[in-house]
Amino acid sequence: IGRSGDGTFNQMGGTVDLIAVDETFIGRYGVVPGSSQGTLNISDGTFSTGRLHVGFGDKVKGTINQTGGTITMNRYSTLGTYAGASGTINLDGGTMEFTFGDTVFYIGRSGDGTFNQTGGSFTSVAPVSIGRYKAAIGSGTVNLSGGSFIVTGENLYVGYEGNGVFNQTGGDVDVIRIKGADHHADATGLYSISGGSLVARNFIKGGAVGNGVFEVLGSGATSIETDSMYFYQDTFRVKLDENGSTLVRAVGSGLLGGTAAYDEGINLQSALFEVDTLAGFNGVLGDTFDVLWTADGFNTTNMTFSNLSSITDFSWAIVAKDGGEVLQLKVIENPLEIWAVGYGLSGGDAAADADPDGDGLGNLYEFGLGGDPTNSADRGISPTYGLVEDAGIWMNYIYPKLSDTNSGLSYHLETTSDLVDGSWTNSGYVVTGTGTIDSDFDAVTNRVPADAKDEQFIRLVIEEKQE
Repeated sequence: IGRSGDGTFNQMGGTVDLIAVDETFIGRYGVVPGSSQGTLNISDGTFSTGRLHVGFGDKVKGTINQTGGTITMNRYSTLGTYAGASGTINLDGGTMEFTFGDTVFYIGRSGDGTFNQTGGSFTSVAPVSIGRYKAAIGSGTVNLSGGSFIVTGENLYVGYEGNGVFNQTGGDVDVIRIKGADHHADATGLYSISGGSLVARNFIKGGAVGNGVFEVLGSGATSIETDSMYFYQDTFRVKLDENGSTLVRAVGSGLLGGTAAYDEGINLQSALFEVDTLAGFNGVLGDTFDVLWTADGFNTTNMTFSNLSSITDFSWAIVAKDGGEVLQLKVIENPLEIWAVGYGLSGGDAAADADPDGDGLGNLYEFGLGGDPTNSADRGISPTYGLVEDAGIWMNYIYPKLSDTNSGLSYHLETTSDLVDGSWTNSGYVVTGTGTIDSDFDAVTNRVPADAKDEQFIRLVIEEKQE
């Protein structure tokens, strides 16, 4: 249909059986761009074929528009084969089924393939590969806003060796496994969900060698469930709306009826975890948002947390909840947390008393003195001291203090004359002046009488202000 020219086939009923001829082409060959265009329009009846190629050959365009009826393919089939080819399916009603398990349904095999579904049902007993070959050529896209998209053939590849995108704004997806950017270092794969429901009965994973991204946009999806998730060296991204985001649940134990029970929880080892906000987000300080839940635990070793929002800062933590663990985002409620996130600290390493670089200074003091909590050689600005004579003998003790009045910190000295039995008190000194060290720090000068007692001990105390 459309061979070195334009062809259109309109089916409004009846039966078309092309299985015996093995292959059907909707748009084949072409001399100049757009010179070959094939179109199949079906609103009722049945259309059966072996291999179905939509857009086959350089400079060829093929299109299927289905609003009803049934299309059946029982051999490997393709949308967009060869560079310059373009194949598109628009499924709005009826049933499209791929019935041969020992092969693959390609969307963007080595050209451009697009599958737009607003209704009806798509079912494949074989794997579906979106963006199959050669990252510079093969490009496939699925846009699902309604209907059902079902793959029982082991894998839904989103970017195999090429570039694959699956945009789900509605409808229902039911697959065994989702693999993103799985077979080539230059491959890219993005699964983005903002509506509808998704169940991956075995697992959802990023690329073994490529750049896989799984993205949850807001809270519009009704449910997202899988047995386990793997994003080693790949990206999990969430964008929050006024209600947060749809919780991704890794239930484990084979409860979803997959081909195996993986029970490995959610693996974000060496992954990139990105957080952003959408229009309408109105979270305030201290609000929390549950993002991921697993019955079998998290692995966040060497995970990188990146906040992309220009209006809100977040921290993250793993919290016990509902018989498992949840990765929870929190709108940061004090400058110390914002500072910790800026250095890539998270979880226990971001606590005020944690010392991730092992230099003897906790995060609170690193923040208060301008240190780097990830570099043991950078402890910030150290206090200075020395004896002076001025109507007596005094020790001048000068410490740095963040000049920002909204730093959330308070500074003071404590003194004692006995380290064994004595107690530390906020007394025995006088603040005599404040100067400027740099744009971020002031210098606070204190005087302690040095001739009143045989010995005295002084320490600097930095605390978070209590609201």
